[in-house]
Amino acid sequence: MSIATPVDLRPYVNGGARASAAHWHPIVAEALASLPEGPLRCWGLPFAVAPAGVEGADPPRWLLVGAGRGIERTTAATIELRSAETVGHLVFLHFCDETYDPAAGPQPQHRPAGSMIRPGQHVADYVLTFGDGGEASRSIRWRFEISETGWSWGQQAFAARPNRQDRPLDFRGTHPGQEWGRVQKSAVGGGGRYWVYALPEPSAGGR
Repeated sequence: MSIATPVDLRPYVNGGARASAAHWHPIVAEALASLPEGPLRCWGLPFAVAPAGVEGADPPRWLLVGAGRGIERTTAATIELRSAETVGHLVFLHFCDETYDPAAGPQPQHRPAGSMIRPGQHVADYVLTFGDGGEASRSIRWRFEISETGWSWGQQAFAARPNRQDRPLDFRGTHPGQEWGRVQKSAVGGGGRYWVYALPEPSAGGR
């Protein structure tokens, strides 16, 4: 029995790579077409990312919240979840825009990706609404619960993981001159474009 079940978001997706490009920082817009698609396993959990479609097509692939130009504006999204079992966590595969302010004047748009200038800034709120009317809200912050589609060395998120898992390295044997120091860690950190964030369900007692 699987420990996780993907939630079908097809009724809610609203953005394709080309249609939503005007909304994003240019660095992100260029990367949209190369984002992983199809069935994925991230840190052992199953996800199903909508495919890009045939060449020339631009089907909706993501649920974009806070979108502006290029697609219909969505400032909030409500997803109904049904489960006959107790849920311990809701796990999100998500990413956000580059941390730049389009109205900042001299700040260049084409600065290196992942140069986070506002870590900890509020991005969104994920709110769980229960059948009895109660709510639980979690603040989603840059470089904590979510981050950008690319990052510089030492700039990974604190409370989320990149979609590719860490992998072991064999520190024994012969290595290229510049690789010897790196392999002494016996592991290389994961990478990727999406971030995996596990939101604890606060009422695991069966609400």
